[in-house]
Amino acid sequence: MQNTAAPVARKTQNLAKLGGISCSYHLIDVTYWESSVFVSFHHALCDGRGIKPFVETLIYYYCCFKYNNTDKVEGIRLADDDLLEGETDDPFNKTYDYDESKKFIKLLGEAFRLEENKSGETVYSRRYYRYEIKLDHDNFMTVCREYNATPAIMVALATSKAIADIYPDYDKPINANIATDMRRALGTENTYKNCVLSMILPYYRQFASLPLKEQATKYRELLNAQRDADYCRFQANAMLKLFDKLDSISGYADKQKIMTFFEDMALDTYVISYLGQFTLGNNAQHVDSIHLYNSGTTGLGITMTATDVCFTLNFKQSFESDRYVKAFAAQLRRLGISCEPGNGIEFETPADNLLKRR
Repeated sequence: MQNTAAPVARKTQNLAKLGGISCSYHLIDVTYWESSVFVSFHHALCDGRGIKPFVETLIYYYCCFKYNNTDKVEGIRLADDDLLEGETDDPFNKTYDYDESKKFIKLLGEAFRLEENKSGETVYSRRYYRYEIKLDHDNFMTVCREYNATPAIMVALATSKAIADIYPDYDKPINANIATDMRRALGTENTYKNCVLSMILPYYRQFASLPLKEQATKYRELLNAQRDADYCRFQANAMLKLFDKLDSISGYADKQKIMTFFEDMALDTYVISYLGQFTLGNNAQHVDSIHLYNSGTTGLGITMTATDVCFTLNFKQSFESDRYVKAFAAQLRRLGISCEPGNGIEFETPADNLLKRR
């Protein structure tokens, strides 16, 4: 049933529980405080790429009203624009054909686990912290190009090397799990709904001995192999089997039992999610940084966003220690990238109110 209540931007430091009465039962909410705007969104609604156009449009209209800047910005969706073709399509409502004769890359297996990824604690008993880092856009991209690395690959290499230095006796691959968009592979380029696959970049001793440029090149090859359209369709079909299993079970409580094991699951060794560069046009001068973060996940995760001025990284952790972010910053400085992490910020993004309505 359509929700006819209009969303309202509210001045508050408290984030609403999405799906509850405080935000008129919406799965998206906009709040603001001092010079910050907070866009809360539920993963049941969309993924990071799905929310990105909304944020770009929101910033555009804010700058129109605040700074009287009505210059059109190429690539920003406006209020009276039509939906894109297939924008509301669900990429997981059908099975996909793929070349079953292909031999796909296999990277699964046990990986190195951080000391802080302890079992026995539930996600509800933890405290969550984040460390923020800003990198000059041009400085960072110059170094990336020098070593044939993408931004995500450079962050993965620096993070894995930092972890290897902290654990010099590591005996399993240090895995960077890269959240990667599958839209093109599935033919659903315009959908705003969740369409992400986790891809693995392993870091092991023989690999660590290679020159940095060669490491980055090999990581490009690994990502390309995992972005293969047939591989992505094969993985999408595997996800669909889980959805079909859930559909075959009656009752929300029984479905929840099957999904319980996901609630405290950690991908070894850490996760990287790069949302990409936001389209801001000449309004970039009014935006200090854009952050993406959430609590409720185990271990270490790194989220990245970019404008044409800076890259913003958030080290999200279910533990307080700053040793990983400091070691990461030291790796970047060795490459000539100015990098100084901020102090740890304890935070919590509230769980949704949907469970209470079942």
